[in-house]
Amino acid sequence: MSESGSGLPGGGLFGGLFGRGGAAVDDRAWLQAMLDTEAALARALERAGLVSAGAGAAVSALAVAGRFDANEIGRQATLTGNPVPALVRELSAAVPPGGFARDFGTADGKRVMVAALTQQQFADLAMTTRLARTFAFLGRLLLADFSAIDDLHTHRDTIAVLLAPWFSRRTVADLAAAFAGTSVPWACLHNLAGRPGP
Repeated sequence: MSESGSGLPGGGLFGGLFGRGGAAVDDRAWLQAMLDTEAALARALERAGLVSAGAGAAVSALAVAGRFDANEIGRQATLTGNPVPALVRELSAAVPPGGFARDFGTADGKRVMVAALTQQQFADLAMTTRLARTFAFLGRLLLADFSAIDDLHTHRDTIAVLLAPWFSRRTVADLAAAFAGTSVPWACLHNLAGRPGP
């Protein structure tokens, strides 16, 4: 009987399973898979009316592996025997109550989740979409303060109606370029489990 090394992705006990088809199995890939699951769960709970409106979109927009420290989550996992509780705590802390989050269709047939959970994020979103003056007028009309996450949440449907045409005229590549260097959290949904509700 011969011994083998860890084997991932080249062999070993699970290498053949997890390496099949060239699937990524490193820490970042595992972390993203767990985040995709949490995002799909949040959207399902929202559709079932078990969490507040916009929660699914907010979680999905923030569920990007690069936003989280895999090493820190791994250290916390020693307390529970698996990394999921630590990941959920980190993800929950990243999603403040209120704010704006919505999914939009793009010109290349994809869907993206976009969130504005802080004053700066909404300011960056308004500036990037060239709707800052429109939103300022809307705020005066509705007696709303869009620097406050409660008002963003209250008027999220109206905000989404104004934003939708801008997203529909742009591809995911266009969005990546437009949001580069801004604080706006966004994610393409093409590889997330499940589809957001209408």
